Amino acid sequence: MNLPDNGIQGLIGQEAGWLKAPGSDPGMVISSRVRLARNLAEHLFPDRSEKDERSLVRAQVRQAAGSVNYFGDAAFFDLDVLTRLDKTALLERRLISSDLMEKNNGAGLMVGRNQSLDLMINEEDHIRMQSLLPGLDLIEAFRIVDQVDDQLQQKLEMAYSPEWGFLTCCPSNLGTGLRASLLIHLPGLVRAKRIEKLLSELEGQGILVRGFQGEGSDAAGDIFQISNRATLGRSELEIIENVERVGRSLMEQELETRRHIMDHARRQTEDNIWRAYGILSNARMLSAQEFLELSSSLRLGIFLEVFPRPGLNILNQLLVNTQPAHLQIMLDSEMDAPGRDWERARLVRDIMADFF
Repeated sequence: MNLPDNGIQGLIGQEAGWLKAPGSDPGMVISSRVRLARNLAEHLFPDRSEKDERSLVRAQVRQAAGSVNYFGDAAFFDLDVLTRLDKTALLERRLISSDLMEKNNGAGLMVGRNQSLDLMINEEDHIRMQSLLPGLDLIEAFRIVDQVDDQLQQKLEMAYSPEWGFLTCCPSNLGTGLRASLLIHLPGLVRAKRIEKLLSELEGQGILVRGFQGEGSDAAGDIFQISNRATLGRSELEIIENVERVGRSLMEQELETRRHIMDHARRQTEDNIWRAYGILSNARMLSAQEFLELSSSLRLGIFLEVFPRPGLNILNQLLVNTQPAHLQIMLDSEMDAPGRDWERARLVRDIMADFF
């Protein structure tokens, strides 16, 4: 069954900027994201308002954002008319949240250049803007959304309290409305069975730990998303510095664990890496979960110089292109799970042939 052409095909045909691995980075932190939540002062919050009011908010935000430098040539998506498959592809690309997926009346999305900046309209709050960059670069991600926020506030009056800061639907976002997060690959800590204790300790320190797709998703492929839990009572830089400090601590512990593994279990580790490569190079059926688990070994192999570094960019692209909605849209055909597993395996085999 053919899929309608509504601009999603063009979006996923572009390489997302956050998937380009920085040359100087060891490859542990896949991406950095900084998100700001804002609401318009003169309107009810999305969950309290009617469709007509949300549609008005969408129009006002879209017009105001169109004058912002970063959104001058932005793509706009009306979520009221997108199919479930289209929305799933946007979620897989980390451009929308699972919450926005369920919104049909007045929800919208603006995507800036290189897909490194986007703005969700009428999710939990009127505005959720986020900057998504490759590697460990929270400061630059914040600089971008801070500029956008300043320019939007020249056009729109935001709901703000001198006592509570920016007013948001969820109390955890009161204050700065800022959420900083890192997508980080920790195979050493997982294999050494240290990860559960570490993540439990982070939760106790006010750090949220989620899977690759964020809220509501489980960890897969040894990839975790860490972010601050609350925003009230801390400045933007304090939040960012704390999340970055946690990220660097995890990187140091991961490095230490990888060295220990290679000192004490080099043969087993290299065997695991090459077995993963062998399966990915020859499999005829491959689930999305299985790809993530096997590609984790290849990521580790790149760090250990078993495979060349350019392979990291390839694996980053496959993170999204092997997801169910991406596969179906790229092939312009809706498929059941076995059909997707067959096509996913074919795509991965073709790419593995040129992995070196």
